[in-house]
Formats: sequence, C-alpha cells, structure tokens
Amino acid sequence: MKKDGIAKTRNVVFYEIADFEYYLRDNLRLSDNTINAYIVDLYQYEEFMQKYEKIEDVRDITKDDIDKYIQSLKRKNLSKPTISRKIIAIKDFHKFLYNENITKDNKAANLETPKPDQKLPEVLSKEEIIKMIDSIDGKEPLDERNRAMMELLYSSGLRISELISLTLDMIHLRQQYLVVKGKGDKERMVPIGDYAKQALEKYLGNGREKILNGKRTNLLFFNYKG
Repeated sequence: MKKDGIAKTRNVVFYEIADFEYYLRDNLRLSDNTINAYIVDLYQYEEFMQKYEKIEDVRDITKDDIDKYIQSLKRKNLSKPTISRKIIAIKDFHKFLYNENITKDNKAANLETPKPDQKLPEVLSKEEIIKMIDSIDGKEPLDERNRAMMELLYSSGLRISELISLTLDMIHLRQQYLVVKGKGDKERMVPIGDYAKQALEKYLGNGREKILNGKRTNLLFFNYKG
C-alpha cells in the first residue's frame, strides 16, 4: 500500500500504521484531526510493545500484550474518555489488520472500553426549595399557576414532562392524588401533600380560568397565552 501522511515522517517499526492511516484517509475519509489522534495513539501503542514486550511485528501481539498496555494506561491516571479513545484506536487498528489478512485473527475483538463516570446531579437543599417556593407569593393568575406548579413538583417528585402533561381528569384533590402517565404510557398513582392541594385549589378556583380567558383546554398548566 501507499505510505503517506504523518506516519511517513516517523521511523515506525509497525509499518502497518502507515497503511492504516492511508485507509482512514482515503477509504473512510475521516478528518485530519481524527486521523492524527488515531495515529498518535498507535505510536504510543507501538512504543510500549517495542520497549516492554520486545515486539517488532504486529503478528506477534497477543491479547495479553494488549491487556498489559491498557493496564499501563490506567496506572497513568488518564481520564476514562482518553483511555476509551486509545482503546478504540487499537480495536480499529487490529480489525484493519485482520480484514487485510495481515493477522490470522483479531486480538482486540473483545476489548471493552471503560464506562464513563455518571456524575450525580446537583440538587437543591430543602431550605433552598422552600425559599424558592415562598418567593412566589403574588396574587396574579400567573403567580397562582407558578406556585401550584412548584408545590406540585416538590410534593410529588414529578418529572417536568409529566407535570406539563397533566390534564384535569388526572387530578383527584379530595383524595389527594394524581394519576400520572409516565414513560411507555404507564400510569401510576402519585399522592400529593396538603400545601400542593391548597395551591392547586387556589389555582383551579381562580388563576386558571383567568389565564385561559375564555379558551378551552383539558391541560392543567399552560403559558400566559392559554
């Protein structure tokens, strides 16, 4: 194959890296930045195999050698996205070697990329939530709507999408519960507290009709235009 690109400027032992670069550029037509990231990651991979595993032919790389390299990345305290990127480069490189009949099997076929850390959402304290609700103390129709929405969210733990999808027939104030339609159209009963009940009664008895201004809808909440 033709040797060009950034691999041409280096004294690579794994000449297949240059072949792989040509494949990324001419067959997959990836961007220069993406290709450069692939190749730089593979240079580091090659350097490890030469220095620590004494391997100078890609055909001699084993799954155990690859695992040792990945462990070395983890010992460097690299971020999970960085390690994932390097593993993807290795997986794609070995897949290329196998598809081109350079190796008899794909040693990296079963490599797993690290799962990204799930960051816990930042939540408000009880005091912050109460302060937010108490800040809505006006007597205008929109104030009554906003207070009812906030009290209901705090009392029931509804998702925003569930809150704005509520209809009048889902509200059972006397028994103090809602019938909520969630994901997959599954219905569930959700109890509500006294403060939410009072805010809803006030909104339904006054603010809702004033916001609608003669319009008709079965939705519980809507914008200032009805």
